[in-house]
Formats: sequence, structure tokens, C-alpha cells
Amino acid sequence: NSMVGFSSNTNLGYLTAINNLGIKALINASYGSGYNPILNALFSRKYIIEPDNKGGESDRITVDAPFEQYKLVESKNGYSLYENTKYLSPVIVAATNMKNYEEVNASADSTGIPNKELLNDLCGAERLLNGAPTDIEVTKTNNCSATIYDGSVVITQAVSGKDNHYDPNKKSTVTIKVTPKESGDYYIDFGEQYHVGYMDAGVSREYSFDFSSSEFNEVFGFANFYFDTYTFDNDKFDEVYDKLAARQMNVDEYTADSIKGTLSSDGDNTVFTTIPYDSAWEAKVDGHIVKTRAIADAFLSFDVGDGEHDIILTYKNKGFVPGLILSIIFLVIGLFMVIYFKKGKYCFWLEKGVYIDAYEYVPGEKSA
Repeated sequence: NSMVGFSSNTNLGYLTAINNLGIKALINASYGSGYNPILNALFSRKYIIEPDNKGGESDRITVDAPFEQYKLVESKNGYSLYENTKYLSPVIVAATNMKNYEEVNASADSTGIPNKELLNDLCGAERLLNGAPTDIEVTKTNNCSATIYDGSVVITQAVSGKDNHYDPNKKSTVTIKVTPKESGDYYIDFGEQYHVGYMDAGVSREYSFDFSSSEFNEVFGFANFYFDTYTFDNDKFDEVYDKLAARQMNVDEYTADSIKGTLSSDGDNTVFTTIPYDSAWEAKVDGHIVKTRAIADAFLSFDVGDGEHDIILTYKNKGFVPGLILSIIFLVIGLFMVIYFKKGKYCFWLEKGVYIDAYEYVPGEKSA
């Protein structure tokens, strides 16, 4: 269920940026936001694997019925495979210079803000995630304590009640009851983003979240998470998708370290990619190398002029040539040493001799 794209040693800025967008980011893999259509489209997520929902409302969050663009391919061994019929290439011509997104991404503390600015900068579209008012209540905890303060949930290792000790080897679980004040298709942002499906106003549901000992503050033993809820504007999604699709690069060919295609630009524009920025990426526009830069200290980007363009992006490992030369040198040295050993001759600092009883070394005529 993870997305692994064109990545090398992923930088911290990239991890921060996609976490702010609602995607759980690890070093070389990122985990998508359930059935959030716009993020799955932007990050070229064609196939989605989800566990089948076999539990009740109090179990870990599972996915409700997918939107119409997710086609069920197969269900087997407790999992279902869906094909996303609306996904984009990782290269899109932006409608702006992306400055608004850069600025908000650096300080955003909720998923909805960067989502809004990213879409606005890419194609002038308004936000698809809208903050929705809900009442929340902690109903159950296990191996921790939790309280709600100023819109966030504070989880501590201090445990009250019969089981009054914290076990760092076990997961901590917090169950939260959510009561929406308006009906809609809901997302919950709580450390990462979850799609919880359509919720009726005034009808409560309970969701459980797990935490490991590594997620608590090492000194004070607590974790603090904002609990944000959003509704997704499904009616606007098709309009926004069409705008993005018109600005995407048509991919002709891609390999493990390159991507080739064509794109059209209506003037001098910034090209935004969802590829993690690395200085080893080379961008060619119509056969000419152009300067690359990082948007939001995260995503590879470059500039193009008006018209149709042939684009080639290639990852060129800067250490490959020096590494190859060193490998050849030491291979030659190794072969030289092997040949001398076989002839029974001296080889640099090694002297001829033999081990007696496997531990006592005695110089002699035989090779050691």
C-alpha cells in the first residue's frame, strides 16, 4: 500500500512536504491517504491495495466504498485491489511560480492548508478539502491516558485505573468518538490522514488509533496531535482533475532512472514534479540542459518557455564514475595479489610461512 517513486536518499524537506499534504512519509516509501482522489492523482497512484473491512466501527479506520473512479480488480486473501482510473503523470506545468505553496508549506500545521495552496498554484483551483466542525470525545484508552485540549488530543504514558503501569513494549491505543455537525464525505487528520467515508450530521462514530513508544516525547512522555476533520468536495474533483490533466506531461517512456515525454506551456512557466529533489537529476528541454531547483525544499522543478516541448529527466549518480574507477583499481590489485600467492612469491607486506596447530605462525618456505 506504499508509493515508491523516483527517489534516492530522500531529503528531510520532501518528507515534511508530503506529510503536510496528508501522506505518511518514511525514508523511501510514502503511504497514501486512503481514497483521497486528488493526492492519489497527483502522486501517480494507479493501483491501491486495501484490507477488507471485517470489523465494526470501533476497529481501526478502514475504507468505506470507494469513489467511482476506483475500479475493483480482484479480492483475495482478505485484501482488495483497486485500479485508479484518474491519475496524473509526475510532471505538471504549474499556473504560477509556486511561491504560495512554498511559503505555506514551511509553516502549515494542518493538512488542508497545503492541499489548498498546492492546487491553487498548479491550476488555479480552489480547495477540495474543507474544514468541517465536529465534536470529539476520548471514550477509551489502553496503555496510555488521553485528554482533549484546545482542539488537540494530548496522549501521555501516565496510566490510571486498574492497569496503572505503562509498558513501552506494547502499543498504546486511543479511541475517539466523532460527531459531525454537518453531513458530508469525511477525512480525519490525526497524525496522518484517513478517509472515513460519508457521515450524517449528529450521528457519532468511534475510531481507534495506535501509537508506539517511539512517538512519545522521550523526556516528558507525551504526544500531542491536532484532530482535524474535513469534508471532500466530490463535485469539484472532476473539474480540478481535468485542469491538471491538461497541464501534465504526456509520458512516452520511463526507466528506473529516467522519464521522457512532451508537454505544452502557455507562456513562461514553472514545471512542478512530484519527484524528490536531488541535484543529481538532469533536466533537458528540447535537447538543452536547464537549471533545476527544489520547490518547498522538496520537489524537483525547472522552467520552460511557451509552446510544445520535449522533456527528458535523467538521474545521474555523481558517485558512479569515481566508484567505478576505484573498483577497477582494487580489482587489478586483488588479481595481482592472487597471482603472487599462487606462485609462492612475496606479496607486499605478506611474508611466507605456515601456521602450526592452527594458531602458531612459523616463518618458512611454504605459503601461509
